[in-house]
Formats: sequence, C-alpha cells, structure tokens
Amino acid sequence: MPVDVSIWRIGQKLERLQFEPMAPALVLIHDAARPFVDGPIIDRTLDALATVPGAIAAVPLADTVKRAGSGNAIAGTVDRTGLWRAQTPQGFRYRAILEAHRAAADGPELTDDARLHAKFSARARGRALAGADTARPVAERG
Repeated sequence: MPVDVSIWRIGQKLERLQFEPMAPALVLIHDAARPFVDGPIIDRTLDALATVPGAIAAVPLADTVKRAGSGNAIAGTVDRTGLWRAQTPQGFRYRAILEAHRAAADGPELTDDARLHAKFSARARGRALAGADTARPVAERG
C-alpha cells in the first residue's frame, strides 16, 4: 500500500508506520525531491530485502572531498574509499524500521532513515545498492 511520507519527519513517519491497519512485510521510503528514480532501482532495493533488513539506493562517491578548517582553509582531503552518496528509495523490513523509529522517538532528529535504522535497530545490517545520477534531488539538477 503506497503511502506518501515525503513531507514527514521522523516522528511523523513513526505515527504513520504504527497506524497501518495491516503491517506490510517491506517498506520503501522515498524522497519526493527525487522524482526520477526508475523501476530497476526500486526492484534492486526490494530484491536486497530478501537477504538484509535494510537497503538503500546509493552512488559511489566520485568527487574529491576536502575538509575545511578555520576560515574555510583547506585542511585536508578525505579518503573517499567506501563512501557512497545515499539516495532513495531506502527499503527496510517493516518490523526493523518500526523498531528503529520507536527507539529514536525521543532522541535527536535524524533525517535519514538508513542512519536511523543503523543506529537504533537490533537488525541493522544494511546494503548500499547501485542508484543512478539521474536520481538526484530536483534542486541539484541543472
């Protein structure tokens, strides 16, 4: 059952997850600012949930990343090995993401469901899957 949670923050998502009369097996959380996600990305996310409780679309970081210090002076270069740019959809087994949202309910605001899942779920094994540069937020598109 698709539910639009694009404008909801973490606490509001918890309310909606608990409200569902019939708990789904899987949940995909998608950012409406990324309207160009395609079917294969959704399929890869759903397929991964057969073996792990959380999976996100992501793109390996290709840009050089600089760390800035005082006055924005370049203080160093960050090793990008193993770094990915998280995208959506972010998919989870329903019970795992519900557990994470409940545990985070009184904590600081975490705007990324995969981070919330990793921090608060006992079943927090996740996987980054091939996203696409076309799935960037609309605000980033030229």
